[in-house]
Amino acid sequence: EIGPQQAFISEIAPGAVATQHRYGVPASVTMAQAIDESAWGQSGLATRDHNLFGIKGSGPAGSDPQPTQEFENGQSVTRTALFRVYHNAAESIDDHGKLLATSGYYRRAMADRQDPNAFAAALTGVYATDPDYGAKLIGLMQQYDLYRYDNVAPTAAARAA
Repeated sequence: EIGPQQAFISEIAPGAVATQHRYGVPASVTMAQAIDESAWGQSGLATRDHNLFGIKGSGPAGSDPQPTQEFENGQSVTRTALFRVYHNAAESIDDHGKLLATSGYYRRAMADRQDPNAFAAALTGVYATDPDYGAKLIGLMQQYDLYRYDNVAPTAAARAA
């Protein structure tokens, strides 16, 4: 019997691999971000809004105002923000890949897309205000060997999962 972590990895792997082929974002990083941002798919945003990455704004299915923790001047503060709502997890994964590939904020990360660890490190302070963000992602990629999805053909992703 596979545990909930492996089940979640299997669920998001095909979308992460497809996103790597479409936009160049390493599948391992996409998967680590989904794990971290959605608490293994268990967060309210993930279960209610299919938003696996905590992406703010208005999504294909609207927006959902939620409290959020942000680091400002070294302090953790609570703010209310609008979060994107999706019809399904695959739509969330694709939107995340498009965001990273097209937003100027992630130019440095995209320049490192051949090196998943460097890519993850370049997201620190940009994608998330948490100073340990990149290290957390790399820890997840190592612990669950998410790198194995980085060089997979899209059709093989479902089989690899």
